[in-house]
Amino acid sequence: MKKLLLLLFLPSIVITQTSVNYEITFQSVWNAGHHGTLPGSAHWSDFVGATHNDQITFWEIGGFASPGIEDVAELGQNTDFFNEVNEAINPLVGSPTADQWLQQGFSPFAAISSSTLMTVNVHEDFPLITLATMVAPSPDWFSGVSGYSLKNPDGSWKTTHSVPVFVYDAGTEDGMAYSLSNAATSPHVAISVRNMFLFNGVYSQGDEKVGDITFTLLSQLDVEDFENLKSVTISPNPTNGLTTISNLNRIANSLDIYDILGKRVHTQSIENLDSVDLDLHLKSGIYLVNIKSDSGVESRKLIIN
Repeated sequence: MKKLLLLLFLPSIVITQTSVNYEITFQSVWNAGHHGTLPGSAHWSDFVGATHNDQITFWEIGGFASPGIEDVAELGQNTDFFNEVNEAINPLVGSPTADQWLQQGFSPFAAISSSTLMTVNVHEDFPLITLATMVAPSPDWFSGVSGYSLKNPDGSWKTTHSVPVFVYDAGTEDGMAYSLSNAATSPHVAISVRNMFLFNGVYSQGDEKVGDITFTLLSQLDVEDFENLKSVTISPNPTNGLTTISNLNRIANSLDIYDILGKRVHTQSIENLDSVDLDLHLKSGIYLVNIKSDSGVESRKLIIN
């Protein structure tokens, strides 16, 4: 319980804006002294996740791992998790429960490493954030935050602060050592905090934090511009690669397109434009388009035939 108390008393700033920008950095402290003798190939998979509301949970302690979280935890792969987020952004029925996919690699390729998500826009309709990264190599261990609110109980946005994070066991694969070749856990068990590690026959207590995630408040945003961005359209969609993004209202800065693996496959500046014509040479499939301005991010699904 004392670990949870670290999250409760945070500075706040009372503002009326519907969204703010944060820079989000994961800084690891994964080390042999607290987490067992480390493998020579110790590293982290991409730092991935989403901003969302309280109508969806992507993972939580005591819950069962989704296929997406299982793939992140076991293999460091993001395809299924990306699809889960994309379905929440673009539901077939009902309202969106998430509004953007987040992904960034770590550097260096090592146990002590960091990853920074630059200028993450958080809207008041989607004030929660879930993040995950694989502790690699391992059976099914990962770290991150689940449904963490960037708002205080009084409705104000949290100012710059850090959150300690730990190693979690996804409950999908057996094993106590830092290795990838392990039998599946059958049936799956609930996600839990990992507190014992085995390497070269030696058990080590591992209940210390494995890193910190720092949320740096960058800016307060213009409400009117953000609402104007919601009118963006993509047509034709589906398309053979030739399509037009309209109603940018000269307030968007850039657009990024991600494939179903969560990999960014296209990026370009769209500053001071009302519309932009795209000639995309991409494989057939479903893509996620993130349209960014100083005041927010709008996501749209794009289908390439």
